[in-house]
Amino acid sequence: MKVAINGANGKMGRLAQTALGNAKEFEIVGLWGRGDDLAGKIEETKPAVVIDFTLASVVSQNTRTIIEKGVCPVIGTSGLKKDELATFANLCASNGGSGLVVPNFSITAVLMMKYAQDAARYIKNVELVEFHHEKKEESPSGTALKTIEMMSESHLESRSRGEELFEGSLGGQYLNVPVHSVRMPGFVAAQEVIFGSEGETLVLKSSATNRDAFKNGIRLACLKAPSLGRFASGLEHVL
Repeated sequence: MKVAINGANGKMGRLAQTALGNAKEFEIVGLWGRGDDLAGKIEETKPAVVIDFTLASVVSQNTRTIIEKGVCPVIGTSGLKKDELATFANLCASNGGSGLVVPNFSITAVLMMKYAQDAARYIKNVELVEFHHEKKEESPSGTALKTIEMMSESHLESRSRGEELFEGSLGGQYLNVPVHSVRMPGFVAAQEVIFGSEGETLVLKSSATNRDAFKNGIRLACLKAPSLGRFASGLEHVL
């Protein structure tokens, strides 16, 4: 499978080079970055998948460009809004394409989100704490938002109150769930979902101690996203 990496010079882009370059299923046909003409590069190299690890400020336009060129995007960049996801889903549907947004490429993180979704059916009191390195721009993380959205499907009380915008760089709430964001050296990526009931607590935690934790998810997403037949958000769609 021909794959191109957009944002290839960043930490995650370099990790993707290792993850895909060492796998016999893939041929890397493009390593692109700031200053490259994305549309022109796609036409030149004709990849089946473009995996994007760029910036929140450009990810929306990158995603649109990839889809409009008839290529499957695998988006590892945070920053896409709900209305943009809906727009890209419609765009993929209109041209018969596929695409995948991946808030977190860690398999354990995806499992944590699925278990949190199940627990939210039974325990209504929940808060979330997420930890990332000090250079991560987004707060809260895409993983945190995705976890809460999944829980809101089960948590009827939260869902009935409607969406609440996250306010503040280190703390606030989203869909009525308090979120605490920690940004400091020493962390790669970790998240705790804390449920509380009378006399007991349940804590679900996923922790990536180094970026190698994302390699399997990168390979899985690139391998299976083109056959999805739709535009989806979350690695759980290809597990």
